Amino acid sequence: WHFVDWSGDKTSGSFSMPPDNVTIQANFGQNPDGDPDPETQTVEYSDPIETITITATDADSPATDINIGNFSHTINGGGTISDLPGWLEISGKQVTTPDAPSEVYWEIDGVVSIHPAVYVISYEVTDADGGSYNESFTITVVKENAAITFDSANDVAVRVATDGGTCPGFIWQVIVSQDDDDNPGNLGLINPSDLTLSFAAVGSGGGWTGNATSFDPESGIALFNIPADALGVETYTGTVTFDNEWFEASPEEDVLVIYDPSLGFTTGGGWFTWPDDGSDLAGVRVNFGYTMKYTINKKNVQVKGSLLLIAHLADGSIVRIKSNALDGLAITSNTYPGEASFSGKCVYSRIDTEGNVLAESGNQEFTVYVKDMNEPGEKTDLFWFTARLTLAGEEFSLDASGNGKAEAGEFVMLGGGNLVVPHTSGGDADLDPELTENPTIDSADITSSIRGTTLTVTLFGTGFTGATKVSFGPGITVTSIEVTDDSHIEVVITISSKAKTGSRNITVTTPAGTATLDGGFTVN
Repeated sequence: WHFVDWSGDKTSGSFSMPPDNVTIQANFGQNPDGDPDPETQTVEYSDPIETITITATDADSPATDINIGNFSHTINGGGTISDLPGWLEISGKQVTTPDAPSEVYWEIDGVVSIHPAVYVISYEVTDADGGSYNESFTITVVKENAAITFDSANDVAVRVATDGGTCPGFIWQVIVSQDDDDNPGNLGLINPSDLTLSFAAVGSGGGWTGNATSFDPESGIALFNIPADALGVETYTGTVTFDNEWFEASPEEDVLVIYDPSLGFTTGGGWFTWPDDGSDLAGVRVNFGYTMKYTINKKNVQVKGSLLLIAHLADGSIVRIKSNALDGLAITSNTYPGEASFSGKCVYSRIDTEGNVLAESGNQEFTVYVKDMNEPGEKTDLFWFTARLTLAGEEFSLDASGNGKAEAGEFVMLGGGNLVVPHTSGGDADLDPELTENPTIDSADITSSIRGTTLTVTLFGTGFTGATKVSFGPGITVTSIEVTDDSHIEVVITISSKAKTGSRNITVTTPAGTATLDGGFTVN
């Protein structure tokens, strides 16, 4: 081997040819090399980035000769800014292999304390021979996830300032919070004007929209002052939206009722056919019953009553909601068509033909809107409801548009039964009328069974208060009755193993009289 000195740079030069038959080897200096595609990531404002590792290798330089520098960055594709962004830090050089071929790396960390944007960071790696390579990586900073919740102390039922009037001024509060990830953002970057509360009437009434009047970053509480006369008697969907440069949150909804107890109360029951909406409920029969009224005592006004709604699916299973708490009642029209809305919490259940609970959850929000078109037989009454379920995959609502409003095309006509709005008390101070009307039975949730079984049947109708006796005919023993409210009764029956097959009449007896549902139950 003969070695010659190369005169020139790494890519060109000259030398004298050695004697014939001699192999010539020239050692050319090598540029450093590294990861051609460093980590690119998306991170929320106020959160730490995932560590970015920049690795460099050099075939002919020791680790001591490899360096990084010449940092710059751009924001959203704008002009170039010298240096590494101030919210990022780079470690000292770490050596994996000290001698050529050598390998080193650096780590970049930091917590995003900067405005959401796309940041492209560029850098250069060099060696002692003057070789280099340039690369960049991207960090996309997005808004920090926040959550909006309504203060549980908010009044969900506000009484009108005067009988026949509109609402008084009142306050609602919402709470803005963020993930507990040890890296909270600065809630001081939120302005009251970033939060908007809108009340939209479930029925045909108006509404109100306004911004928060104050926001406390320490507690995350935003206050909304709703002025007097802003809302009339109605059930409303209250929606809070959030528009901020640093945080984002999904809209949140709650229900408000503006009520006037001087207008009376409403009762109703019957059945309707579920509209053809392509779901497994399409075309099925839905039975329902409810009663809603206000009672007044020396301390306060309370809404009392209940709602039960049962859909009978084609496979024999049922879907049911049963109220367990009430928010309020609003009588929005005291002339025909009488209109009322009420809301509260319910237990939602889906039960198969064997009685097994397939899905169930309590404290699910519901809203009902009813229209009493006139006396039975003159016009068909109209019914609408929605249940905002938190159970995955479960839906039970006539709110086809999903906007929380009872729109004209979403009401269903009753196939049987009656709605009474308003049902005034005749001026009684406690709004608790004497229920002396004759009872009526509209339907039963279970209409047949086999001999030798015991089951609970719910009857729907009107005037059930004070019921003293229920009969399902010969061969069927009524072991208990529970008058849940004026419009439905739960009855436990046992069918004798020797009972004759065939249909039977169901009767309910109250102090006002006896109601009969001809052929209401069949023994198979």
